[in-house]
Amino acid sequence: MAENSVQETTFAVTTLGCKVNQADSEAISDQMSAAGFEQRDFNEPADVYIVNTCTVTHLGDRSSRQLIAQAQRRHPDALLVVTGCYAELNPQAVAALPGVDLVISNTGKDTLIQAIKDRMDVQEQAPAALTLPSSPTRTLPVLPLDTHHIGSDGTLSFQAAEEEPEPDNSSPLASNTQVAEQAHNRIFSRTRVQMKVQDGCDNRCTYCIVPYVRGKSRSRSIASVVEQVQRKARAGYQEIVLTGIHLGDYHPDDDEQLNLGDLISSLLRDTEIPRIRVSSLEPEDFRLEWLDLWQDPRMCRHFHLPMQSGSDTILR
Repeated sequence: MAENSVQETTFAVTTLGCKVNQADSEAISDQMSAAGFEQRDFNEPADVYIVNTCTVTHLGDRSSRQLIAQAQRRHPDALLVVTGCYAELNPQAVAALPGVDLVISNTGKDTLIQAIKDRMDVQEQAPAALTLPSSPTRTLPVLPLDTHHIGSDGTLSFQAAEEEPEPDNSSPLASNTQVAEQAHNRIFSRTRVQMKVQDGCDNRCTYCIVPYVRGKSRSRSIASVVEQVQRKARAGYQEIVLTGIHLGDYHPDDDEQLNLGDLISSLLRDTEIPRIRVSSLEPEDFRLEWLDLWQDPRMCRHFHLPMQSGSDTILR
């Protein structure tokens, strides 16, 4: 794909579901921008629409289909990419939806940008092959599962001279320019970053589909999280939210003796991010010795400890 073609290509991302999905979408946006694509708000015209779906309940499936249809109606000629848990669970059904061009599993998200570039190359080289009205069926690529996940220790391919992403902390009243600039301000005005440090779950509760669409529990190394937080702090972000599918099961893949408390201690010692917030933790995972970490004023004094069913049958 030609370099100037990428730089002129716009994209938009929308997200359904949990904080982990939000973190995935933020990582996708960062990587798309680093690759030269220009971000737009999802409600505006774009060349590529990325829908990051949810499937925790049937309502998540339905909302995902509605957003896919919305994107297809808004710009029928745009490249429509679907990823997330609904795409992981039922890729064939997603691929059959009108307008869908690419279906990418959760474990294939790290290959998403390259898949988009490859598909756009095909469209540029053989556009007629994509619109055959006499064809009774259509075949859409479903990327194979692999062992990678957004937020892994793989580094992003930033150019040496590339500026780091900067949040726009100015007043919304300060800008009265073109629609594109307004969209940019809306997209990048957030100062809180969802930081996925763990993914997947090894539990198999009978009511929960999450382990089947997120895979086994795995955690990022402390060093990779510290490096990413340092970069966000330099870019002006004020708060990170540590999140994961089973956050209390955080044990770095390179040293499983370490835990979430060790990660927080490293972030307090080795970064200057002003605020650190911890997302949901299962009560049985929380260690009382971690409470000492919240004596640091940079730690947001907030816990979310969900109460689950008391039935052994449901939770077996």
